[in-house]
Amino acid sequence: MMDGEKLFNDRFKDHVKQSVRYLQYIFNGHIAIALIFLVAAGAVFYQSFLNALPDYFPVAAVISIILSLVVLYNPMQFMLKKADIVFLLPAQEQLTGYFIRGLLYSLMVQSYLSILVIGVLAPLFHIREHAVSFTALISLFVITKLIQFTVDWFILRIRHTEVQRYQRFLRFFVQVAIFYSVLSGITLAIIFSALLFGILIISLLSYSLKHVLALDLLIENDQRRKEVFYRIASLFTDVPELATTVKKRKFMVRLFTQHFPIRQTHTYRYLYQLTFMRSKDYLGIFVRLSFIGGLALYYTTIAWLAVVLSLLFIYLIGIQLLSLWYHHRTLIWLDLYPVSGELQRQALASLILRLLSITASVYLVVTMVQLSSWSGLIVGISSYVFVFLFVNMYLPRKLILNNT
Repeated sequence: MMDGEKLFNDRFKDHVKQSVRYLQYIFNGHIAIALIFLVAAGAVFYQSFLNALPDYFPVAAVISIILSLVVLYNPMQFMLKKADIVFLLPAQEQLTGYFIRGLLYSLMVQSYLSILVIGVLAPLFHIREHAVSFTALISLFVITKLIQFTVDWFILRIRHTEVQRYQRFLRFFVQVAIFYSVLSGITLAIIFSALLFGILIISLLSYSLKHVLALDLLIENDQRRKEVFYRIASLFTDVPELATTVKKRKFMVRLFTQHFPIRQTHTYRYLYQLTFMRSKDYLGIFVRLSFIGGLALYYTTIAWLAVVLSLLFIYLIGIQLLSLWYHHRTLIWLDLYPVSGELQRQALASLILRLLSITASVYLVVTMVQLSSWSGLIVGISSYVFVFLFVNMYLPRKLILNNT
């Protein structure tokens, strides 16, 4: 007879050990310090946003939508493996303790996100008068969170993607209606949304109980979340468990390589440029971080904060691009290249210099548009100087330290 509780405890220990090992790499190399500055800048921006909040801003609607998104965000982690479809399926009825512990662990992890969101929304809530107190709103949030979490567990039995999609949309709509009606104090709307909520929940539970637990879907969900974590960790260290994915992107490759000089000295420049464009990681990270940084600068009204944000995002992008150096480390073919290691370092430095300069130019334009020409000039000069120091001083030392 299989002991589900012991099996979960063993896998939980392995999960924690592996997560801690990769988290040490993720938060190493001054990333933690950069995140602290990012949080501090976000707090300053949030405070200035609240101070300049117009009277027509829909506070109740925004709070309702954000809380509803958090209530319906219920990822469940059971530490399942691909082979479990063979070994655990016959003993599925004996795994009640295993799944109960997995649900408790998932709920505990989500509680951190809930506390964070509630803490962020508290100043926004108190800036206006509402029909209920903040304590009552938190109580409603906890109750609906537990209900929606339970429903999500039973919904995992349903295999039909259309049913999954429509039920989630309906639950989101009803959840927003509940929060908004309670914040607005509309009695009729509260009664109607509560009745609709009850009918929808009972209908979904009744429909879900007609199906058996889809163990294969649980395994797919666990593998998908694990792959996301591995993909983030791969930006900082080698992850043997991650399968490398490559996209062709024929148009981009042809655009940037058709006039590329075919010379021995350009071997690594060609390789790193193709890796950046075709790998699933680097191009997406570069675009997303550049866009988020530009968006933050667009809504910044303080010059010194714009400088800090621009340098911070350029630093974060540069740190992510440094992992290009290790992308092909496990391939023995690079050792056969008749090209010196110095040319390899120069090729990587050249690519990072061009990419960070593009980001710095974008931030310069955004700051000029939003603040002033002088502010944009200050941001541009500080960004270009930082890029130069990063590529010519920080990058070589980082590569030397990691190779020793």
